[in-house]
Amino acid sequence: MVELCTAVKGPALQYLFNELEADRVFYFDPDIVVFGRLGELEQELAGSSVLLTPHLTDPDSTDMGILDNRGGHPAVTGVFNLGFVGQQRTGGPPLCPVVVAAIAEVL
Repeated sequence: MVELCTAVKGPALQYLFNELEADRVFYFDPDIVVFGRLGELEQELAGSSVLLTPHLTDPDSTDMGILDNRGGHPAVTGVFNLGFVGQQRTGGPPLCPVVVAAIAEVL
């Protein structure tokens, strides 16, 4: 499931922006449950072109924290979580497939 979700992000964003002409898109992995409105995310995205979720905001140097974070190092886990992205159209040309694929690889 992880590989499928990762593989479809780039093409899905490309389709939503270029074919459906979406102004903004939020992607949530299927294991994420949304319990409320997305107003705060929409406000944050209004001031940015992309929203990402970091794996860690503060390093955890305890033994358990290091084990829970599979080493706790971005080289192992990546800097950003793959389960969420918010992106908006920036007024430039539509996103090209290469850029969207690169975004998906980073995410």
